Amino acid sequence: MRPGPRIDYKQLRRINPEAARHAVIGYLKGNGGNIAGAARTFGINRSVVYDILRKQKEGNLRDRSKAPKHQPRKTPGEIENKVIEVKNRTRLGPKRLSRYLRQHEGLAVPAGTIRHILRRNRGKLTYRLPSHRVHRGKREFVDWYSAKPFEIVQMDVKFIRDQKALTREQIIHLDRYEIPGKSWLKMAELRRLIRGFGCRLIQNHKGHCEENAHLERSHRTDDEEFYIPRVFAIRSEEDLLNEALGYIYYYNNVREHSSLDYQTPFASLKQQLPEIDDIIRYVQPIILDDVAVKLGPWGGYNVRAHYRNDLFVNLRGL
Repeated sequence: MRPGPRIDYKQLRRINPEAARHAVIGYLKGNGGNIAGAARTFGINRSVVYDILRKQKEGNLRDRSKAPKHQPRKTPGEIENKVIEVKNRTRLGPKRLSRYLRQHEGLAVPAGTIRHILRRNRGKLTYRLPSHRVHRGKREFVDWYSAKPFEIVQMDVKFIRDQKALTREQIIHLDRYEIPGKSWLKMAELRRLIRGFGCRLIQNHKGHCEENAHLERSHRTDDEEFYIPRVFAIRSEEDLLNEALGYIYYYNNVREHSSLDYQTPFASLKQQLPEIDDIIRYVQPIILDDVAVKLGPWGGYNVRAHYRNDLFVNLRGL
């Protein structure tokens, strides 16, 4: 018997598994359903041909799921749905989402389990990271670890009404007492403000939090150790500044930091600059918009003073 034409089934399957199975079924229809002939032509076992016919009878020629049919340790569907719902609402990462679920939903779901749930349910997530980022050019290199104290300062805006950190009740509380939360101060105006102090601003690229990593990490500490536990004690702008004053003193002079070999920031600073005045231990919190209005008669600032007191900036200074 002369060998007939050969078709590389495996090659077809790598391109499109469903189309490869359609090719086998089409061949069977043309040669009277000869299983052995189809197996020889496509270079596969007869058991594979029989499996393709079973899939045709089931009405689905796509690959079957590789997940086991019996999964006794799989997270229940109602918990998976709650994880997806809260993820879409808060956009928290796995670790913070795990804490949120434990605190506000009474669910103990480890961060690793949350990662698996999100991976399995990508299609149900409404939050998407941008598919591409606009290239803005390289940012000027900043050598944080060789800089002397106060030579380079990371600065960021902290929105008090952080929906990822605070509960709905806490945000309503801030609104009720009209606690400052959003600023009209724009980047161009901020450049003008700091230029008067002989400073220049190196702006991070939008969406690249890693360029401001030290301060981004401190925001999390602020949320966990100040805003979340203390927000209900704040009922006025004066309360905000008083509470912030105590927290800044605690952060700089009492709280030990693992990144500083378990020293306080002030103790670490004193080692590097023994001659520095101890008065720097007491850093005053300020409303940045107030400072912008009062420092100079720049065009528009005094007019905008009518809409002031919208931004609180925590200047640690250390």
